[in-house]
Amino acid sequence: MGEAAVPEFRTRLSRCLNVAATAVVALTAAHLACAADAPKPPSQSEPTGLIVDAMVGQVNGKPIYANEVIERIGEEQLRRLGTSLPRLGFQQEAFKLVDAELRSHVQNEMLLAEAERNLTEQEQLGLASLKQKRREELLAKYGGGVLAEAERNIQKEEGHTLEVELERWRQKVIVDKFMRDEIQPKIHVNRREVERYYRNHEKEFNPTPSVTVRVIIVTDPNVADEVDAALNAGKPFADVAKEYSRFRADKGGLMDTFKLEGPMNEFSALAWKEMNEKVRTLKAGQHSDRTKIAPGFGWAMVDSLEQGEAKGLQEVFIDIENRIRGNKFRLEQNKYLVELLRNGNYTSVELMLRGIMDVVMTRYAQPSSAQ
Repeated sequence: MGEAAVPEFRTRLSRCLNVAATAVVALTAAHLACAADAPKPPSQSEPTGLIVDAMVGQVNGKPIYANEVIERIGEEQLRRLGTSLPRLGFQQEAFKLVDAELRSHVQNEMLLAEAERNLTEQEQLGLASLKQKRREELLAKYGGGVLAEAERNIQKEEGHTLEVELERWRQKVIVDKFMRDEIQPKIHVNRREVERYYRNHEKEFNPTPSVTVRVIIVTDPNVADEVDAALNAGKPFADVAKEYSRFRADKGGLMDTFKLEGPMNEFSALAWKEMNEKVRTLKAGQHSDRTKIAPGFGWAMVDSLEQGEAKGLQEVFIDIENRIRGNKFRLEQNKYLVELLRNGNYTSVELMLRGIMDVVMTRYAQPSSAQ
């Protein structure tokens, strides 16, 4: 560039810089004006109310949103807790609810993915037919066959739509079938296990007879006359005991259940010999007349009498077998789920939990200033 051209270049450069500077000033002024009119963001300790939903992670590539978990807990429950508890107390209670529901949700999503992968084409067609039948049942139950009425009632009673109700039903059917097919072939129960269970639970299948007794104890003869009058008039024994008795009045005279070591005609569990003799002659629902005892006067009533019917092994064999089978099923199911989660593809539960709690605290907790 020649020396003669330098002044002209400097002049043009100066003009450009002036224009640019003017534009920057204008844009800055406009930005400040808009910022002044815009609402101020709340402090960090206060709920913003701006979080509508948030993707907090994934299970097998399927996004997990905060609202999915919140809706299953129930927004009304969270609102009620948020209103009634201080912020820290709400955080602790909400954490328990969110943690339990999130872990259940992740587990269910993992199971559902496995279950759906194992559905045959024929099973998918059969499931579609069952779903349509279930839809008709729900329409009849909630709306008398009218779709709009059913939608309204399901929303009111269950807190979600008809389609959500159907989808949850479909998922449960698929998962239940998958778990049965996966686990039941591993479960076997033999006779020795049933016999051992029967021996270890002898008191359940051969229970000791027991009796439950109510008593009324008074010391004043005039009060005793009033008790007699109330009982003769048909007033319930428990009510009379609450009104007059000096012993366990708050419980209507109810004693702890007594295990019978012998026949009922040998009953001797009460502290008063005279009243024991009266109880021996009573049947369930009957009460004695006035009895003179050391502190004054007493009445006794047999509230219930369990004879303790014994059941032989053959009577309860199938019941015991089903119990053992159910216990084994739960153990195998837990082992399967632990392995499934260990090898699963999903975002850390702790990480997702933090994301959901951010939404919950923003949406439902009282602001820090309310502490």
